[in-house]
Amino acid sequence: MVDPHLRAFELLYSLILLQVYNGDPEAFSVLDELQICYEKLVPGKKEKTKDSHRHKRAKADHDHEEEIDPSDMLMEILLSFVSKPSGLLRRLAQTVFTTFADKLTQQGLQSMIDVCLLPPPSLHIMPRFM
Repeated sequence: MVDPHLRAFELLYSLILLQVYNGDPEAFSVLDELQICYEKLVPGKKEKTKDSHRHKRAKADHDHEEEIDPSDMLMEILLSFVSKPSGLLRRLAQTVFTTFADKLTQQGLQSMIDVCLLPPPSLHIMPRFM
């Protein structure tokens, strides 16, 4: 049986890689963040020595993220998916969230509450001209 955490990361990587191929400018930074989450959240997945140069670069680029709990970082990624107008992204976020809900921290919960308290986006309805 496949570990649900591995399956969730497989789904996340698949989607992010599709976004990279489609030229999404945010996809590369999300991919780096996702790699950090994967290395810290999946048991038995330690940093490999041949990848240490890549990890050092990512570490230098994301010094502030080293202080962030990986589950909080993952929550921020999922919340960014939910904020986009894509049913696929929202469904993926829901699926992955259920897998990692037991790792939710107080900061992650606060991030969810903050998003819920945001005012809804205003709908700019263009008048129809006849």
